[in-house]
Amino acid sequence: MTIKNHTLRPGTAPDIKYKDTVFRKLFSDPARLLELYNAMNKSNYTDSSELEINTLDNAVYLGMKNDVSFIFHNELWLYEHQSTVNPNMPLRDLIYAADILASKFYDKSVYSSVQIKIPSPRFIVFYNGSKDVPEQYIYKLSDAYFKNSNDEVPFCEPFLELKVLVININGCYNEDIKRSCKTLSDYQTYVSLVRAYSETMPIEKAVSTAIEDCIDNNVLRDFLEKERAVVMSLSVFEFNKEREFKIVREDEREEGIRIGMERGLQQGIERGLQQGIERGLQQGMERGSIITYVKQAVKYGTPKEDAISDAAIEFNVTEEYIINVIAEANTFH
Repeated sequence: MTIKNHTLRPGTAPDIKYKDTVFRKLFSDPARLLELYNAMNKSNYTDSSELEINTLDNAVYLGMKNDVSFIFHNELWLYEHQSTVNPNMPLRDLIYAADILASKFYDKSVYSSVQIKIPSPRFIVFYNGSKDVPEQYIYKLSDAYFKNSNDEVPFCEPFLELKVLVININGCYNEDIKRSCKTLSDYQTYVSLVRAYSETMPIEKAVSTAIEDCIDNNVLRDFLEKERAVVMSLSVFEFNKEREFKIVREDEREEGIRIGMERGLQQGIERGLQQGIERGLQQGMERGSIITYVKQAVKYGTPKEDAISDAAIEFNVTEEYIINVIAEANTFH
């Protein structure tokens, strides 16, 4: 069976081009994805060609594509990495699953008298943020519902539920899963090293040092040797996003306190702040990521012209745009 790797684009494509995360880059490989599936399900499947990878192209968080979606043995799985606590995951996954099913069954009539069979959905978040959370816990869509006084009356409880299982992969949590999936364990080791080094180094140096340490110790060695420049760029982008998001959130919280004292203005201003987060973070980090990508590629032997061409493909922009970004930054004199 041939691997089915569909890049779906339901609805209108967004104007902003979003970047992958290291997690998505790593587990978009069918063999690694099957390894993670087996670890999660205590199974031992070997034929990764049976995976139908159908990750959506426009599912983003903090300006990054950080999910892997696939169908396997009539089950729809969504694996997602998170470094921040997000109780809105059930709502996001509800929308995501609806888009997946709409794309997969667009040629079927839901008005038919014959029942359409659909894959059973499973939603997993792999958490490795700095905030301490339980080893495993579940988000439920029903927790977000407004509570009504008649919810205790039979047939008045909400009929729609969606659950998201959060797996904490930090430290010694969920060691059984990490033992069964070396790729996941190695990924967490790499992230922990970057975090530790970033306490005393600039983020670019922290990422570079972590990559060298991992290669020297056979942690994601093949992946990092092959994708060094890409991982460097993505990691710098991710950690800068995470750091900037924390700063923005704190500023937003303080601003929210002030705004809360001004009755009637709170809702409108909070909406404006939220809209500014995604757009501002994405646009503010793009140029730095391009420069990092090209510099790392050149550093490790790629001719400058080839590095520019590769960067144009990676960031979905023109080579002229890459050249202008480099020129404005006074890079490669």
